[in-house]
Amino acid sequence: MCIRDRGNIIPAAGIGFKVRNTDTGEYVIQRVNYPTPVDIEVYYTDSTGKLMLPAPLPYGNYEIIEQNTCYGYVLDSDPVAFKVDGSTDIVTVVKSNIAQKGTITIEKTGEVFSSVRENEGIYQPVYEVKGLAGAVYEITAAEDIVTLDGTVRANKGEVVDTVTTGKDGTVKSKELYLGKYEVKEITAPYGMVLNEEVRSCLLYTSDAAAD
Repeated sequence: MCIRDRGNIIPAAGIGFKVRNTDTGEYVIQRVNYPTPVDIEVYYTDSTGKLMLPAPLPYGNYEIIEQNTCYGYVLDSDPVAFKVDGSTDIVTVVKSNIAQKGTITIEKTGEVFSSVRENEGIYQPVYEVKGLAGAVYEITAAEDIVTLDGTVRANKGEVVDTVTTGKDGTVKSKELYLGKYEVKEITAPYGMVLNEEVRSCLLYTSDAAAD
């Protein structure tokens, strides 16, 4: 059995599967006697992204069910059916997984006029920090964004999204593959000075944030 992403093998160890006999409804448990006797119910891929059961399966109908996946990929517990009928010595089962994505949330704040304070005939403006609409940001890949199957999802320096903050001063990027990105303001809100500082963010789970 092997794990694939868009047809490419994902060379990741430790992806676990159970095998169920759909004729009997029971999970397949195989015994390994070396170096010590142990019963195996969950079978794991090696560093090549493949696994082979310790012993042959009797003829019948089966399915594999993913129990855990590797970093950067979404767990898919939908069973994949296969049949052992003696037509071939080795039955190859392919399980497809989807690379995980996340979003980057950007917040733009600044001091805006709020009111006027009077003190002994002297009037002073009062400012407060609020979210600012209309800030435009470019999100750029800070490195080659490559998933475990070897596919380059974005090249270093490539602009992967351009976003504009809304009324509350925030905006969320489109879904991006996990990796390192840079966020740069390219258009400031009306009446504000452009902030040319480049912010780095690491998208490593479901989302990331940049101010």
